[in-house]
Amino acid sequence: MKKAMTMILSATLATSVMAAPLAFAQDNAELTSKEVREDVATNFKKLQGKLGKIEQNKDGSFFTTIEEGESVYWLTIDKEAIVLNNLGKKAELREGASFTAYVNANKPMLMIYPPRYTPEVVIVETGEFGTVEIGTFDGDFVNKENTLKLHIADETEITNITNEKLTKDDVVGKESLVFYTASTRSIPAQTTPSKIIVLEEAMPEPIIQILDVLPGLIAQDSYEVNGVTMVPLRDLAEYYGYAVKSTGKGAVITKGNLSYEITRGQKAYTDNGVTKSFDEAPALLEKNKTYVQQDLIYILRNAQ
Repeated sequence: MKKAMTMILSATLATSVMAAPLAFAQDNAELTSKEVREDVATNFKKLQGKLGKIEQNKDGSFFTTIEEGESVYWLTIDKEAIVLNNLGKKAELREGASFTAYVNANKPMLMIYPPRYTPEVVIVETGEFGTVEIGTFDGDFVNKENTLKLHIADETEITNITNEKLTKDDVVGKESLVFYTASTRSIPAQTTPSKIIVLEEAMPEPIIQILDVLPGLIAQDSYEVNGVTMVPLRDLAEYYGYAVKSTGKGAVITKGNLSYEITRGQKAYTDNGVTKSFDEAPALLEKNKTYVQQDLIYILRNAQ
């Protein structure tokens, strides 16, 4: 009896020891599976069905109702949408045609029923053989699922959703639609695509804010004479690329075909041969440093 109990206890212990790694392995398998699912999650919702009656809105967009079993939704296809067939060629929308639409899942949607989608890309199916696949490709042009490897040729057309031309380097790490006809039966399958659409718009040109540095320069070194701001001629003229040549009584300021001549103590000066007048005459307000009305410096800057 004692021996039988020992065998039962041993069997129970063995079963528990075996079950623990199995449960751990199952937990790990579930975790790994979840991580993979998140890793390959797409930013684009894929819709498939047959186009219903197509109506044109006043703004030039098209509207159609899709009925798939008990599921009903609306598509609004605007002028910005890319409409191609499964061979990557421009296509027309026609009632009853099978389609696949890709909608940016991060784009705001109206909370109405039936749901209304505005797709970025609509693929109209033809009777010809052609495959369209969405995926994100690494530096070796293999998708995350390891089911497709691209051999991008010189003739492969690569654009973004605003039809701007891109290079194959722009495909790396970006969600893309790939159009191809034949592929190998290997793992991953390999193909030379005819067309690739990177599903993102081009980055906007950075806005460069040009600050007006002149007020700051004037604030550092200026005098006020009879309510007129006087600034150092040579320092500021040279800052804007002018050559300043002393005449003993004043200076000649030149840059390319531009020429200005001022004389200390005289309100009159020449602007490219035309005589003009200051409110306050240029003067030596510091030793060997001629100051002029600040308006002249603005004229020199804007004449560039």
